[in-house]
Amino acid sequence: MTVLRSIKFALLLAALAVAGTAGESGELRSNHIRSKVQVNNVDVGTTTSHAQPKSLMDAAEEFIDFEVDLLRRRLQTVDETTRCNTWCKLKQSLGLTIIGLLLICISPCLMWKNEGRHVKELRRIDFCKNKAVVIDNSDVPTDEHTGDLVHFVGKVSVDDDVLDLKSGALNISSPLTKALVIKRTCSIYQKFEQSAQQTKNDMIGAGQTTTTTFSIKEDWTPMGPKGPLEHFPNDPNSRGIWDELVTESGPSDTASSPAAMKLPPNLPPQMAALFQQVDLNQSPHCMSVSKSAHVGGFGLSRGIIMTEKAVFQSNWMQVPAELVPDHIESLPELRKDRYGNLASLLLRCIYFIQMNSRFKNI
Repeated sequence: MTVLRSIKFALLLAALAVAGTAGESGELRSNHIRSKVQVNNVDVGTTTSHAQPKSLMDAAEEFIDFEVDLLRRRLQTVDETTRCNTWCKLKQSLGLTIIGLLLICISPCLMWKNEGRHVKELRRIDFCKNKAVVIDNSDVPTDEHTGDLVHFVGKVSVDDDVLDLKSGALNISSPLTKALVIKRTCSIYQKFEQSAQQTKNDMIGAGQTTTTTFSIKEDWTPMGPKGPLEHFPNDPNSRGIWDELVTESGPSDTASSPAAMKLPPNLPPQMAALFQQVDLNQSPHCMSVSKSAHVGGFGLSRGIIMTEKAVFQSNWMQVPAELVPDHIESLPELRKDRYGNLASLLLRCIYFIQMNSRFKNI
């Protein structure tokens, strides 16, 4: 708190120096502003009981309070100290020894299972080599190979089909041609806990003292609003207009999202979203796949495009900014920024497209 007071005092002195600079007439700027207000009040005929315009000092103090509060959140820490004496360390060593012996006993079974899976994969590869029929011209499939395993090479195409997102206020202004996949990803700015541990060994004996320091980290996450922070109950996360955004996005395509997996601590939010596999069919996210996708005369289903992400969802590009709506009437806080994204103070929605023209032969 001493550091925060010093910083706030320094910022206040700087604001005073700016506000106290003399004008051309030698009067202070604050007095000059007050005299203007009085003259305006007299000319207009208003009384002094009306709200006065905010002075430069008031604006400076509000800005300083905001910056100090932001700095306070970043500097705020909570320490937890745990003590493990010699007997505690002995019990931990005994437990690790038992776990190691169990792993030695079950490791042959795990190795046998792993080798069995390898043999199955080799059999599948051998089956494909011997049974697959090579199609030289994928543009003209024949009925004689119906039901057979075929191998062909071609370029992904959607012909002249157009594609857009689910109808609603957040949809793009006009459909896109030659689009294989379009997605909208919404992120919210949230607070996260991060921890750092410091262990100190005792000078006598095998005891240890572990100090865990928790701090606040702020970042964007597509996983939606988070709950209260365990060690910082006085700094709750804000939901912003997330709920209104979900309502404007319309109902989700899937009934429920998959259960979130347990992740290691201090993982960046974007990486955590990759591990947890954000469901883009859940509002306010959205994803559309072309129904006309094909390679030659062979069609590509939505399941194939969604499953083979390394092939069909690897080279994303941003949707042209002119197709993103400038604003949402029901959500006035959401505006298009200079990068072509819908953004507010705590929310942003980014539109991406996967063009079929970016694919070579697959």
